[in-house]
Amino acid sequence: MRNRIINTVVGLAIGLGAAGCATNTGTGALAGGAAGAGLGALATHGSVGGAVIGGAIGALTGAAVGNAVDRENEERAYEDRYGYPPPPPRGYYGPPPHVVYEYHEGPYGGYYVRRYVY
Repeated sequence: MRNRIINTVVGLAIGLGAAGCATNTGTGALAGGAAGAGLGALATHGSVGGAVIGGAIGALTGAAVGNAVDRENEERAYEDRYGYPPPPPRGYYGPPPHVVYEYHEGPYGGYYVRRYVY
């Protein structure tokens, strides 16, 4: 029984790995899921539950790594095409500016304020 499950998982891993996807996210999810299922089955001595849990964890991890690779490739392609890095993602504003206020006494009394932004 154990050899049958292991052979099935290895066969699926080879089949899905050969199929691939259009993006690294999909390919990473397939490869991670197959590897996780195989490792889960081995760690639990052929248990189907272990293979399912390992496959799910492997698929999530593989998708996360593949997504990071896709984003890096997009940034690199943008920089190669336009010669400068891409703009920051929407909703990102960076740190607030450093503002300094100086209060000075005016020549005819009263105060005025100078504002410097660094």
